[in-house]
This record gives sequence, C-alpha cells and structure tokens, in this order.
Amino acid sequence: MQKFRDETAGSYRGIGVQIRRNEARDELMVITPMFGGPAHKAGLKANDIITAIISEVDPKTGDPYDKPKSRRPRA
Repeated sequence: MQKFRDETAGSYRGIGVQIRRNEARDELMVITPMFGGPAHKAGLKANDIITAIISEVDPKTGDPYDKPKSRRPRA
C-alpha cells in the first residue's frame, strides 16, 4: 500500500481520471476517477461516458477564457 501511495503522490495536470476508448461506440469511458481528484469531487464514476470537454482556462498561459470553450472528445 505504501508503494502505491508513493507512486501516486505528487501533482498532476488534468481532472484525475483514467479513461479508455470504447471502440464499439467510439466514446471515451471513465475507468476510474482518482480518489480526491477533481473528477471524483465532481461525481464522475466508472463507466461514465465523456461527451464534452469544457475548458475555462488557457492551458498554455493559465489565463481564464472570456467564455468557456467546449468540444467533443476524440476517442
């Protein structure tokens, strides 16, 4: 258990979720949200389908967008 904690400790970028492509439906499916991460706190659960990605902050500069940007994920 300590090895797992050591390997998963630290910081990361993103929403804290493991995903995989559902090839039959060409969708992104949640495998598991990382406990305590943004996805977990937002209520994502295993087998949820990601239908849209909404960006509120420019990933290059960290500045907020005037209006959030939305797009369909590419599976």
